[in-house]
Amino acid sequence: MALFRLKEGCASHVEKDVTYEPGEIIESDSDLVALFGPEKFESCSGIPTQPDEDKTLERKKSVEEAAEAGVEDVAPPDDDDDDEDDEVVSLFEIESKLGENVTADFAKAEAADILVLKRGSHYYVADTDMPDRKLVSRALTKTKLNKWLKDNT
Repeated sequence: MALFRLKEGCASHVEKDVTYEPGEIIESDSDLVALFGPEKFESCSGIPTQPDEDKTLERKKSVEEAAEAGVEDVAPPDDDDDDEDDEVVSLFEIESKLGENVTADFAKAEAADILVLKRGSHYYVADTDMPDRKLVSRALTKTKLNKWLKDNT
């Protein structure tokens, strides 16, 4: 196993059903630099990895704590009352071409501000900012979706 850092400015990367964001460390059996190029990945051999790992763990812990506390929205409140024309769209009202929004059925996804979409018997995971872009490259069963949410939120 080798460690690689996904470079800033790159799109997210999925490795073994886990989505990694720029700056995060990925442990892989494959040489990601050789496969995807040095513009997307850098080897972490000899490079301190602690800061980005702390960032990832901190994000994961805050999401878990919010889910355990039953917090419905982990985003900070909007203090800007001047924009009364801005329409706030609920997490459950976001539409996607990937399928029906069933986020309300998955507390971990709700707490992490992630969309869960269903088409037929298949589930897809998407970011609220880009609801038509999959976070996991393939369709998931309900069992695999629950595992992914447990491992990634």
